Amino acid sequence: MHGPLTRCFALFVVAVGLSLGPLGCGGGSSPTDVSGKVTYNGRTLNKPGGKITFKAPDGTEITADIDDKGEYKASGVHPGENKVAVYYPNPRAGSSSAKRGVPGAKGGEAQKPTESEPAFLTPTDYAHPDTSKLTVTVEKNTVYNPQLTGPEIK
Repeated sequence: MHGPLTRCFALFVVAVGLSLGPLGCGGGSSPTDVSGKVTYNGRTLNKPGGKITFKAPDGTEITADIDDKGEYKASGVHPGENKVAVYYPNPRAGSSSAKRGVPGAKGGEAQKPTESEPAFLTPTDYAHPDTSKLTVTVEKNTVYNPQLTGPEIK
């Protein structure tokens, strides 16, 4: 009688272990928070209107504001390899031209910004997740500190 009871108990322990296993990983597929600090040429860019966007593998995009210390917190970001965009609209470029190329933004007929007044303070490539070359693997409560580089901002 000792053998069958031990075998049933062992099967029970294995079954419980398998069913609880995913709870202990911490990752899962639930959306999570991503926070961090954005720098430009090694310094905080103290400019208004900065945004950071995370584009999940399924195409879902989550955007968060960047404060004047370069810090942000994005809630609801999907786990996995996310493409990232960071942009600071140029207030001198005009509101409709600054919205061109920004994910999810809609503007009227925008005139192309002049060379002296680009749509963004930061390089335009950073403004879209598909051109920025910025990526992060998102897991539970990821900290991501993008370091942008480019010409001096006047």
